[in-house]
Amino acid sequence: MYSLIGSELPKYSALRYLAICMLFLTLVACGGGGGSSPSEPDTVAAPPVTTNTNNDDSDSDGISNGTDNCPEQANANQSDADGDNAGDVCDDDDDNDGVDDLSDNCPMDANSNQADGDNDDIGDACDGFLGISPPEVITLDQFRSNINSETSLFLQVFLPENFNPTQTYPVMYIFDDIAPRIATHVNAGQNQVILVMVNGWDRLTDFTSAGAETAFSVLVNEVLPLIESQYPIDASRRTVTGWSLGGLFAGLIMLLEDPNDRKFQNYVALDGSFFVDSAFTNNLIAQLASVTNILPATLYLSGAALPEQGNDSVVQNFRDNLQAENFNQLTINYMAFPFAAHGGTIDPYTEIVVNELYPN
Repeated sequence: MYSLIGSELPKYSALRYLAICMLFLTLVACGGGGGSSPSEPDTVAAPPVTTNTNNDDSDSDGISNGTDNCPEQANANQSDADGDNAGDVCDDDDDNDGVDDLSDNCPMDANSNQADGDNDDIGDACDGFLGISPPEVITLDQFRSNINSETSLFLQVFLPENFNPTQTYPVMYIFDDIAPRIATHVNAGQNQVILVMVNGWDRLTDFTSAGAETAFSVLVNEVLPLIESQYPIDASRRTVTGWSLGGLFAGLIMLLEDPNDRKFQNYVALDGSFFVDSAFTNNLIAQLASVTNILPATLYLSGAALPEQGNDSVVQNFRDNLQAENFNQLTINYMAFPFAAHGGTIDPYTEIVVNELYPN
């Protein structure tokens, strides 16, 4: 629409001018003329939105749009942790502390200072185990393997509270130095289990196709007999646990075990790096399926799902490839942690696993 300010009106006859005015009024009334109101840019109009009065629940969660605190994302429970009328599933800051959930170390508990006294990636505001000491720790002499002369391991044994040497205990063998963190959870929950940290591996060799079979042999033929000759272990309740490449190794152990003489019953892979040697891993799955359809094991998988900072997608691929073989007696427990980076599943998931396997 052009402004006429500062210019003369064209000189028309009265009759012609009246005709033009009538035409202009007709166009405005009909919405024609191609112009727009001063407050809106010239645009191509979108198709009109038709409201279906019989279906005002856009996300099909049973809550009408008018009262749904997340009308475009299903959330039947309408949870709203911070009470800001934006449901948790569509609220980028669930605790209203000014820190986006994706980078908040306590996404459901307000802690704008992000304090993390024990540097475990869990903020003090939501770290229920801050300041709790691990149970009694016994450090064994450095272990040197006879199977692989290049393997020299550091072993620590964590005994449960009120340890009784006259009774037997389930055992969890843990790779690398995450054992003290798991021990803290065990002590807090008073779970009756012996933890054994097996540290000192060459991770890039021992936990991958380059050396996993040899490392597995060292574990079951040397480490297990050494530990279980000194501590009262219930051999029918063994668990192996690892994180990252250690999680990959925990999965590989399940596949490498003799189907007729399994040493472990439970396998815990914390955000396992299953993208490493995926062809090797898938080949082991296929080989096992070719000799047996029975896999008496319980597998615990956690996936850190923070974009580009976790392994959740490859963890799911590993799970799906196992499920595709339809192994009998195989139980897979999988949990994704949407706001967790690579190390962020260790504490919350091991707490869940420990309490499930060793209820107090």
